[in-house]
Amino acid sequence: CNAANQPLLLYNKESKKFEEIDANGFPLGITEDGGYEELIVPVQKGDILTLYTDGITEAMNRKRFQYSLERLKKCIDTYAESSCKEIAEHIYADVNDFTTGTPQHDDQTLFLAKIL
Repeated sequence: CNAANQPLLLYNKESKKFEEIDANGFPLGITEDGGYEELIVPVQKGDILTLYTDGITEAMNRKRFQYSLERLKKCIDTYAESSCKEIAEHIYADVNDFTTGTPQHDDQTLFLAKIL
């Protein structure tokens, strides 16, 4: 479940393709008894799971272009052989390069997990 946040990105190491896993449910903390849909998806060794806030994909540069989900995916694909820590560092560096000279307007949070 993702509590109405961005879909989980599942990077398949073998095919080098992404799947967006989205589940139904209220935003976290909106209601005490809000139900959450749970999804189970198969994963394989080397696959990468990424949770991220929209502050990553919606970070804007001086021309008011957004960083984008596609750019996030490209960064994950480029550094897929690296550790999760290194992938996150590359993503944050790429976002910072993209947004140079503009204020950060939202939180930027990442969680990566690699299937070993």
